[in-house]
Amino acid sequence: YGTNIDGYATSASFFYPTGITIDKNGNLYLVDEASYRVRKITPQGYVISIGGSGSYSSNSDGMNGGVGQPQGIAIDTAGNLIVADAYTHRIRKISKFYVTPSLPSGLSLNTASGAISGSPTAITSTASYTVSAGYYNNVNTTNLNFSTNGPTLSLSQGLIAPKCYNMVDSLMATSTGTVTWSPTLSLYTNSGGTTAYTGTSNSKVFSNPKLTTKYYATATLGACSRIDSIIDSVKSPLGGIVLATSSLTGANVQCQDTNGWTYYQHPSNSNQYIFGIKKGSASIIGESISLNLNSSPYYITNSSNGANQEHGMTLIGRDWNVTASSLTGAVDVRFFYDPADTSAAKTSRDDSLASVISGNSSTLAIASKLEWFKSVNLPYDATWRSSIIGNKFPPSHIKLSPTFGIISGVNFVEFSGITSFSGGTGGYGFGSPGSGGGVGLPVTWTGFDVKTTELGNELEWKTASEQNTDYFEVEASYDSRQWSVVSSQLPAAVNSADMRMYKFSHPDFSSFVYYRIKQVDIDGAFDYSAIKLAKRTKGKDFQLSVYPMKIQENNLLNIKLTSIDKSLVKIKIYSLTGTMIYQSTFLPISNSLFEQIDLMNLHSGIYFVEVSNGQWIEVVKVVK
Repeated sequence: YGTNIDGYATSASFFYPTGITIDKNGNLYLVDEASYRVRKITPQGYVISIGGSGSYSSNSDGMNGGVGQPQGIAIDTAGNLIVADAYTHRIRKISKFYVTPSLPSGLSLNTASGAISGSPTAITSTASYTVSAGYYNNVNTTNLNFSTNGPTLSLSQGLIAPKCYNMVDSLMATSTGTVTWSPTLSLYTNSGGTTAYTGTSNSKVFSNPKLTTKYYATATLGACSRIDSIIDSVKSPLGGIVLATSSLTGANVQCQDTNGWTYYQHPSNSNQYIFGIKKGSASIIGESISLNLNSSPYYITNSSNGANQEHGMTLIGRDWNVTASSLTGAVDVRFFYDPADTSAAKTSRDDSLASVISGNSSTLAIASKLEWFKSVNLPYDATWRSSIIGNKFPPSHIKLSPTFGIISGVNFVEFSGITSFSGGTGGYGFGSPGSGGGVGLPVTWTGFDVKTTELGNELEWKTASEQNTDYFEVEASYDSRQWSVVSSQLPAAVNSADMRMYKFSHPDFSSFVYYRIKQVDIDGAFDYSAIKLAKRTKGKDFQLSVYPMKIQENNLLNIKLTSIDKSLVKIKIYSLTGTMIYQSTFLPISNSLFEQIDLMNLHSGIYFVEVSNGQWIEVVKVVK
């Protein structure tokens, strides 16, 4: 006691030992607090000082480093001793193996076993490294002389990530070795992205993945290799859809989504997209997008086709134009708009129509729904708009059939089957019923009448002027819901500033027949006239057969009609007290009808069967 002598068994001494641990080989380790040392006791009884300088003021690291006042000790799974140093307020590790100087990058020394392992990541010249084994003053050393050699490897890519998936990126490796890449999916050897990369040595490849992908490059030089990775980050344009807040031109940078839509980048912000085209199998060269915004809707000065036939139009204060060197095929278009734009146009139209009505209570003008259109092979601009008169548009336009949706909170209207580029917008109009009230076809109607005659129904309609008109068709209906064409294509005047009269005879004697005129333009656009009714006081008498008059065991009642017209047939069955217990309605497709009714659920008694066709009614009594 009071000394710190190393030695065998009782010849050794300790000075205030305070902590102890044991390794897997049976060696005991303890901290000798007052001697400022760490001691080892072998299974054979030898006591050896393996750490500490003998001075409490020492707290240096290294082979002969000190421990100020050791008070606790433990051993880890690798055989390193962990010592709590109370005086220096440190936790110290005492390793069995050390190396100086530090090993090249990528190599490491196992401080418990002395093994050097790893793959060097840098090239170094030959140097001497000293590996020391043991503790304190019981240390053996050996010197190792070696250099590290192998391929250098650095990676770069051509585009700034993230990129759109339709953009082909270049992945480049700078190396002193040969380089291969993995995975090979969506890798190519040409910038067009058409020749697949098959895993051969290549320092530069081109990538076009649809999803963000990490690619690995392996550089090989002799028996050495090195691996590094690079991420090709892919973005979707859908998160960048915005509503343009000011007019813009020259939007031509494209970004595709995975559904085939190409979105066009805002010229001033590479993360924003303002217009969409779905190209499909169409070919487009050199397209560029322009958007024009105004603080208020476009008001078109009201006009008139004659007495009480005022018409007008208010257009949305936001429009689009597409220019292209060529377009082959048909595309779909998405135009992003603000519902406030359409609300403002509707309010302006409503105010204009209210002014017309207040000035002429006999006006025939009616309001239309929101309609969309585009110019044809001409830019949609102030010059083109100046050719609109009221709600009558120049021939160089087509109506568009819209569908609607929302992307990233932004409303869009989508048009399908666009075969020519130009531009357009939407608007609210008003006009007489014959002109549809909205984006008017170039026909001025002056009348449409239907009369019943001995030969059927006589239709007559008149136009005051026609522009670009192709033909008329007469459509008929017996319920004003299901329509069928009952005439051939009746040639129109194409272009005329004179009064024109058209007639058509329809040999139909039904009690009620509804008619309308379909007017079709040369460019395929069409509209309908007002609906007129041909009504006869009494239709042709029909022949009715109801049997059996006394219902048999099969409970079936047969009803047969012949010589009926094409107006509705109604069958009703009443009880003796007048309660209706059955009803059915038919729209005949010929001049006869057969119906079989199951009366199984009826009680025995007397019933009345009522059959009507047009204005004719017949009642028959049956017994069950």
